[in-house]
Amino acid sequence: ARVMRYEGPFNFSTINNWAIAQLPDQYSHYLLCNNDIEAIKPGWLERMVELGQDPSVGMVGAELLYPDRRSVQHAGVCVGAFGIAEHYGKFLRLPPDRVDISYMGRLIVTHEVAAVTAACLLMRRDAFEEINGFDGTLAVGFGDVDLCFPTLSLGWRVLFCPQAPLLPP
Repeated sequence: ARVMRYEGPFNFSTINNWAIAQLPDQYSHYLLCNNDIEAIKPGWLERMVELGQDPSVGMVGAELLYPDRRSVQHAGVCVGAFGIAEHYGKFLRLPPDRVDISYMGRLIVTHEVAAVTAACLLMRRDAFEEINGFDGTLAVGFGDVDLCFPTLSLGWRVLFCPQAPLLPP
């Protein structure tokens, strides 16, 4: 691990672009992850990387749960819901066995979505480079959602991965 200190006003998009620009060219993918995310199951990263190896996949987003570990915070992003965008499954409480037929099983099956949150997402380096990264004019909100649009428009798929459950604060 290497800690890099960013100097300047907080701008989520600019900070991520800056950090990625510091990396050597040897990486095929970038894992963008908030500094306070907690992994709650082994194998989460391996599953995201497995999905990200498909050349048609531009990015893979994780499942985010609330602290009770059963209520969904993020299961992909629906664009245009409740304003600009909203998380699928937000506040939905999953049963203990995680077998859930609501939303036609969408909360337990890997599937394509319009966008994912950068609280934890894995992105192909070539996709990131081709779209020129985040839009720096989006300093705080929706930069991650906006990152997904050019990725999709260039033909890459965006996937939600429920086998990567994480806890944000």
